[in-house]
Amino acid sequence: MSTAEVTVFQPISAISSYVNNALTPRTNLFINHWLVTGNGTESARLAGYQGDDNVLAVSASRLLRQAKV
Repeated sequence: MSTAEVTVFQPISAISSYVNNALTPRTNLFINHWLVTGNGTESARLAGYQGDDNVLAVSASRLLRQAKV
């Protein structure tokens, strides 16, 4: 009989606290919302970025392309 390997995932809060040290508060808020919703446009809106849906989508895209994010 073989033993199955178990993968342990870090809680989102642990990942967030690691990333939070290198980013602005608004970017941290965006990341937290994006981890919950998976929607960049909505996450940008909830984090306080301003503009219509197209502007928010571009902002989200730029944030998600950053290596630190």
